[in-house]
Amino acid sequence: VYDIQRSAVDSPNKEKVFFTLLKEGFSKKRKLLVSNLSHLLPREEILSAFTDAGISHSARAEDVPLSQWLAITSTLERLIHSNTTK
Repeated sequence: VYDIQRSAVDSPNKEKVFFTLLKEGFSKKRKLLVSNLSHLLPREEILSAFTDAGISHSARAEDVPLSQWLAITSTLERLIHSNTTK
């Protein structure tokens, strides 16, 4: 268990996205993380964010360290925001 400080996420919106990703990522046990997140954004965008963050496309939520969760939060937060402002 990690002590997640508010300073790890630099905005209220990013904090909301971070915890949404965690909740969805761990929502279905024994499933690939990309599958658990694919209803939030198109699968291709999630896979691209995984590649940018150095996360295997076959990773499960429990395999991803906190630093990579924070990295994909930054990328996906921008994508989620751009998709909601269209």
